[in-house]
Amino acid sequence: MLYFSIVTKKHFLKNSSFSNFNIFFLFFAIATLSIFSFEFLRGFFGDYNYPPLNPSFRYIILSVISLLYLLYFKSALDFKNKKQSLYILPLTVLVFCTLIPPLFSIDLYEYIIRGRMSAIYGLNPFFNTPETISHDPLYPMIFWKTVTTAYGPLWSLLSSFLVTITGRSVLLNIFGFKSTLLIFHLGTGLVLYRLALAIHTEKSKYIAFLYLFNPYILFMNLVENHNDIIMVFFLILAFYLLVKDKFLLSTVALSLSIATKYIPILLVPLFFIYIYRKIPGIKNKVLLTIKSLSLNAGVFYLLWKPFNLNLFNLSNSIQTMKSRLDDNTIPYVTYKALELLRINISVEQFRLFSDFAFIFFCAALYICFLIKKKPTITHLIQICIILYAGYFITASFQFGSWYILWITPLILLSDFSKKNFLFLLLTFVALISFWKRISFLLIGSYLIYLVIISLPKKNKISKFLADF
Repeated sequence: MLYFSIVTKKHFLKNSSFSNFNIFFLFFAIATLSIFSFEFLRGFFGDYNYPPLNPSFRYIILSVISLLYLLYFKSALDFKNKKQSLYILPLTVLVFCTLIPPLFSIDLYEYIIRGRMSAIYGLNPFFNTPETISHDPLYPMIFWKTVTTAYGPLWSLLSSFLVTITGRSVLLNIFGFKSTLLIFHLGTGLVLYRLALAIHTEKSKYIAFLYLFNPYILFMNLVENHNDIIMVFFLILAFYLLVKDKFLLSTVALSLSIATKYIPILLVPLFFIYIYRKIPGIKNKVLLTIKSLSLNAGVFYLLWKPFNLNLFNLSNSIQTMKSRLDDNTIPYVTYKALELLRINISVEQFRLFSDFAFIFFCAALYICFLIKKKPTITHLIQICIILYAGYFITASFQFGSWYILWITPLILLSDFSKKNFLFLLLTFVALISFWKRISFLLIGSYLIYLVIISLPKKNKISKFLADF
């Protein structure tokens, strides 16, 4: 025993990376695994809401999240300074996160029941609602009982496939969905690393670490299991293929991203502007356009064909989603501000005005990118972030904290000043705002970011954050 203690102590002293990065990440892992206890706390507090509403329960969760972020911040600093590779311990944390039941939302169960509609009951999730299978064991767990699916055909096909291979067992369905999203989480980290290697060579491992182990991203991808990670995976893959000058494949990857969730369709003009600026000659541009339209039309045909869905049905589905004005959105704050100023307009008129404002905003961004001299992949990434931000501010009439997943990897790839601090701040606020669903607190976090980047470089805070 004494010999083991001496050898172990010598190993710790020789391997400073263990005494720094590994020790803090060990604490991070323990804090992460403590989330397992939240299911027991549900019973203790008698709170089975999603998210929990009991104040005491909420304070405990907030404390754990705050601790997670402190340990994540320290682990990230040590990882950056020591330039460590990923170890078994961090990867084990990811696997264990997939075993934690959802805490804040029931989206996972919404996904599964629509997969069961297709695979088990032979129903079309684009035309039928879960109320048609009210006898299903998952039916009491879901909220959107009278709503058809709001997602693209790729996700619906994947959901049906996962239920088909895991059978009627709800437990196996959950395991299948969670395992799949873990694979996409790791895949996104890998593609992000390869993309960062091409853009920010010396920071690629650090960027991958920041993304893979951020507490908010762990929660959203592996605990809550939002399908946004699949959309993000294909989007990052599209950027990576652009860097490698595989333009045709990049458009296919972007189409697959759109076929998961529709929002990346806003980025299509930006991608084609970038591609056209890179390809010499009119003939080559026309040829690529024909190939791209033909190939992507074929992809969408194959994806839509099983559901017999046409553009009219799709348009109605999108309009149904946009008919709301949730009180957790930034447009809602704007609407209420107009009321305070005694500018009385109907919600319908406000939505219409917001849509037009966003269309003009998009057009202005497209034109700015079109006339930019020698656009780089970093410029494209940054303008995509700005476009998404404009959507959040003007036209996102319903907003979930997980929407921030759309921009988190893009921020890490950008050239924004103190981008890692912005990434940390936005994800922390997005996670803690989940309870009250007051996502417009993100405005406050961005104002803090503006204050920080305006500080002199010699300022202590500025110096400290520069290391991160």
